[in-house]
Formats: sequence, C-alpha cells, structure tokens
Amino acid sequence: MSNIHRIIWFDQEVRANKYPNANQIAEKFEISVRQANRDIEYLRSSMGAPLKYIAAKRGFEYEDNTFVLPNVYITEEEKIALSYLAYKYENYDYTPKNSRVAGLFKKLTNEEKQEDKIPIFNLDDTSVSLIYKIKCCIKEKKRLHIKYADEQNGMQNLIIHPYDIYTMYKNDYVAAFCEDTGTISGFTLERIVCIESDNRSFSIHTAYDQTKLNPDSRKVPFKAIIEFEEGYNSSWFMGREIRRLPSGFCEIEFEDLEEFIKDLLMSKNWRRIHSPTWLKSKLKNRCMYILEKINSEN
Repeated sequence: MSNIHRIIWFDQEVRANKYPNANQIAEKFEISVRQANRDIEYLRSSMGAPLKYIAAKRGFEYEDNTFVLPNVYITEEEKIALSYLAYKYENYDYTPKNSRVAGLFKKLTNEEKQEDKIPIFNLDDTSVSLIYKIKCCIKEKKRLHIKYADEQNGMQNLIIHPYDIYTMYKNDYVAAFCEDTGTISGFTLERIVCIESDNRSFSIHTAYDQTKLNPDSRKVPFKAIIEFEEGYNSSWFMGREIRRLPSGFCEIEFEDLEEFIKDLLMSKNWRRIHSPTWLKSKLKNRCMYILEKINSEN
C-alpha cells in the first residue's frame, strides 16, 4: 500500500490532462525524484499503463484513454490506512484537487459520505489506529476511556462521549462531552495517550453545538506574491499550489501564518516577497529573533 495513494493521484492528474511528472510527485508527496520515477515505472511496467511523455508539456499522458487502474485487493488494515488518508486530504487545505483525492480514497474503502463533516501525510500507525477507533465509537455512539496529557493539569484519565472529529489550523481534535468535567470540549488528538471503549452507549448532549467547537475554518485564505529563484519551475511550494502571474511573480494562498513562515524559513527556492508588507515584517522579526538567540550564545 506504500505507493497506492501516489499512483491514484498521478492517474487522476493524467486523466485531467494536467500532464504530471516525477518532479510534481516528489513535490506533492515530499519524496525523492528517484522514488517518484520508480512510481511512474511501476505504473507503466507492473500496471500496464500506456504512458507517453510529452516533451512540450513536460509531463505524461495516456496513449489509450480506455486504460483503467487494475483492481487491487485491499486488506482491512489497508482500508483503515486509506480511510485515514481520506480524512487528512479532506481537511488539508480544502482545494477541489485534494477533495477529489479524498473522494477516491473513500470509494476504495466504501466509506459512506458524512453530511457536511468537517503535502504527503505520514501513515503513523498510532494516529491511524486512534482516528479509526474514535470514528467507530462516534458512529456507534459508544463511550471512550482516554488517558489525556492536559497542558495545565497533566495526565488525566477521562471518560468522554465522542461526537465528531475535526481539523483546525492543521491540528486534529475530537469534539466530545466529558463525564468528569460535565463539559463539551475539543480534545487534541495528539495529546490522547491511550484509548479504550467500554461499549456503553451515550446520547448526544442537548447543549452540543458543532459550530462552536468546529468553526468553519474554510475562510478566505491569505495571498502572498513571491518571486522564486531562477530555474524553480515547480507548480508547488511546500504543499501549496503556485499560480504564476503575467508579471513573472507567483501567487500562493495560505491559511496558517505560523506554518507558512516556517516553510519560508526552511526553503531556499524563493528570492523575494513582494506582498503583503505585513508578511515581510513578520518574517523579518522572526529572523531577527533567531539571530538574537544565536548571538546570545556567544
């Protein structure tokens, strides 16, 4: 199952006449170009895809559009992993492209569509198992016993009634009623150390309002106009799509300022930020803070 999500994405891009290539796979899923080329070769040799490289488009197309990916037997463990990937893609940045990928994973797992529920994601066994168990208890309305690492009160043993899983600012939460506190809260998934169901049913509390715990994070994103270094021709920057402008500059949309600043600090591919001014100021202040930290050690 290690490369099936990349194969499915590549196949979808080819069918949409996007002419994908190895560099785009590597950028999208944060893998090496060599690994991306192996995926393409696997699709061509092992799956019989009639791939043809179009030099003018710098990408691939199918010579025979009747080709379909062969049916693959998916084990129960793989279904759980695909369900996790569907959830992560659905909540990553809400672009139509990621929504289509999430839809494909849902079809593979036969997962029913929920009503208005809420670059590559690592398949950490603990995270996959945790989300799967919580989703099962949400569906069956079963109580959960959790060990929770609370930031203020330390390690706590709690009994919760899980209502929903949602993502906000790239962190995952479970909205739940807590029997110990008598309140409805959002519990950060990464702070849940262990989890167990006692198979006792619950009813949703009348005070539960999904919109209060899970406000619609699909707001209008920020936009940055950036000039990249010469030779950087990728359509993606740290998991975000690049829109090239007639001026030669590039427009990138982002929602989480802190995450975007971290990505800018990590990358050597950009040359200059043209706008917004407040973003340049934020980045400059962050760099000055880092320099002060470094100089203070001398």
